[in-house]
Amino acid sequence: MSLHLNLSTGKFLNSSTLFKLSDALLLDVSSGEIVMSNLLVPRAGVDLFKLASLDLNFAQRKSLTDRVSGNNLITFSRASSGTYVGSDGLIKTAVAGEPRFDHDPVTGKSLGLLIESSSTNKIRDSEDFDLITTGWTTTSSGATSLSGVLSPDGVTFMTLMDLSAVAGSVSSGSRVYQNNSDFKAVDQVFSFYARSVSGTGTFPVGYYNGSAYIKSYVELTETIKRYTMIVPASVSTGDIVGWTRRGDTQLETLDQALIWGAQFEDSAYPTSYIPTTSGSVTRSPDLCTIEGANFSSWYNQSEGTAFVEANGYPHPVSEKALVALAFSDNTYDNRITLAGSTGSNQFNFDVTVGGSQQRAILGNFVSSGLKSSGGYKSTGSAGSLDGAAVVTANTPNIPSGISQLSIGQTHAGSSFLDGHISRLAYFPVRKTDQELIDLTKP
Repeated sequence: MSLHLNLSTGKFLNSSTLFKLSDALLLDVSSGEIVMSNLLVPRAGVDLFKLASLDLNFAQRKSLTDRVSGNNLITFSRASSGTYVGSDGLIKTAVAGEPRFDHDPVTGKSLGLLIESSSTNKIRDSEDFDLITTGWTTTSSGATSLSGVLSPDGVTFMTLMDLSAVAGSVSSGSRVYQNNSDFKAVDQVFSFYARSVSGTGTFPVGYYNGSAYIKSYVELTETIKRYTMIVPASVSTGDIVGWTRRGDTQLETLDQALIWGAQFEDSAYPTSYIPTTSGSVTRSPDLCTIEGANFSSWYNQSEGTAFVEANGYPHPVSEKALVALAFSDNTYDNRITLAGSTGSNQFNFDVTVGGSQQRAILGNFVSSGLKSSGGYKSTGSAGSLDGAAVVTANTPNIPSGISQLSIGQTHAGSSFLDGHISRLAYFPVRKTDQELIDLTKP
């Protein structure tokens, strides 16, 4: 038994149900349909996206251009500049309104279109750690000096952070920090790029909670990496963050490190690097939609299938729902979405009509990435996650008047993916259950 794709209908046919009428014609005995043999393609050689009416392969093409139409159908905006990693592994800056096609800083692999919410770096002088002219200060003879090691942007140089003068204890120890009244009592994350001067070892980083320095440690090597430290919301009076040997523990094995690109955000996870000088800087959100004639030219109101592949998103985050894609009439009442549940690793295919949600819980998505599909039709909808068996939903009503696709966010510009869309595609038919699985296989 084997399967063949009927190019005229986009459906797979079982070879065991095909009866040869002539060299040119076959009878599908399961449906009574006459099929032209030259329109059948063996499943093993099928491009699963061949019959898509929209195909945005961001990771491969590094462009907003739709493969099917050959046009850019997307309305994209961002009111500020933003950074991303180029194929050479270095941090680049995209001007306002320029989409960011990000890469893995180690392998150079193309990750896709970066979609992020707005965020503010509250650190002053994120790359300049001079202790006299900047927002940084020191206690117990912590010292900084410019090194000859290139930073992750390949242009500027990293700073040598020297905490060797005074060993750590609960009440003393060399430290370099920033005291900033903008640091608030909400979930926050401190991030920075670092490497060792030589060899490997642990280097101390910490925050002041109003009465003591709470330390943690990053494992440094001679390779530059980005490191993070969570500052919990329970810190009600703390407004100091930095690198410190003073603190509740003394487990560091290194007292020097090379540092660059400090960032402090009101978030439970770091976003792309936001450079600052004398004050905080805000990166605007990436707004990405398809609307109007650019939407109606490929969308089918009565039935269809959506596919999305994503990576690099926070997983999971309290009070945040990860939205990979959302079809809507610009309201929450009528929508078709592939999205995660708020504060959970549960991923869903939702069909909402008149505010009534019909949900297929597809399973748990993982932090490394996901592939998901969802097919809708009044006779029944279904979805698949990462090649797993489909989960069905009874959807006798399908939302009408759908007028836009929001990519990596809701129609209202909320619940941002804060990660990468590698590929997004749409088919104007409800794919079979097996096809939904095939689309999402790793």
